[in-house]
Amino acid sequence: MVKVVRGTTVLGYLSPAWSQVVDFDLWSCEQAGEPALARALLEGRPGERDLFVMLDWPRRRG
Repeated sequence: MVKVVRGTTVLGYLSPAWSQVVDFDLWSCEQAGEPALARALLEGRPGERDLFVMLDWPRRRG
């Protein structure tokens, strides 16, 4: 599992498969010279929380 943090606060954990997807998408943007932003959002009550990771990058101009 991959820990997702905000500063020193642990927001949650991503499975290795999802972590690889997020990592690849961010790496791809970096290789293309496109700035990318990843955000994590934790929702729900303790013990029933879901972690959402959102990626955003500008559309290619072409």
